[in-house]
Amino acid sequence: MEYLKTPNNFLSRECDRKFLIAFHGVDKPRESAGYFMFRIWQDYAQNGTDRREIGVAAYGEDPACQILEEATGWKGLPGKLVQIAVESGFMVVSDEEAGKRSLQVAGFFPLNLRSKTEGGARRKGAMGAAVSKLAKGAVMDTAQQVELWSRSEAPGDLDPKDRKEATLLVHVLCRCLAMAPPTKNQWENGILLKQAAAVRAAFGDEQLESVWRYLVANRDNPEIPKRVDLALNNFKKYVGLAQEQGL
Repeated sequence: MEYLKTPNNFLSRECDRKFLIAFHGVDKPRESAGYFMFRIWQDYAQNGTDRREIGVAAYGEDPACQILEEATGWKGLPGKLVQIAVESGFMVVSDEEAGKRSLQVAGFFPLNLRSKTEGGARRKGAMGAAVSKLAKGAVMDTAQQVELWSRSEAPGDLDPKDRKEATLLVHVLCRCLAMAPPTKNQWENGILLKQAAAVRAAFGDEQLESVWRYLVANRDNPEIPKRVDLALNNFKKYVGLAQEQGL
């Protein structure tokens, strides 16, 4: 399949090496660890998505995990291949939301999504669609957070409207970078909200949208910090990079 792409260092990334090490601890079938890693990657490419929705049951009992293992030709204990992949970091499981989780392959996105949407307009549209879905979840996150603050003293000295907008910005940022939302302690001193409010005041809606598309497209880039405060500090830089990439 011409659209299937793997990283240049595929099979030698840290998560790949951990997968190889863990694989030595099971009763190995005749195929190598690298074979199964590639088959997992291939299955996601064939399905045209960077994530697979799973439930909260054990991997061996989850139908989606069973289908994935069957597609790779795995003959070992049910759920064991997915377990190795997740524990090594080769695959990543999202936090539970409404009794469901998503199972992603590290590094698959945006490499293959980009390869299937070559061209500025199509790539921009694909990233925009992804951001729209993430933003819907962020709106729900924000509503829950605002509701919690309504029962106690909200952090910082922002007015309710600015606080809500800053909170939404933080949650969109977290979802674009596939990060967990801030903890209670991270919100507590109000500094994070002030950072987000400053970003919201400095950039227009179009610039914000372009940064969200940029972050979604490049979220596996190790140069993008997986910390909200650092990402907010770099926001101006991301505006320029988004423009360079036509996003």
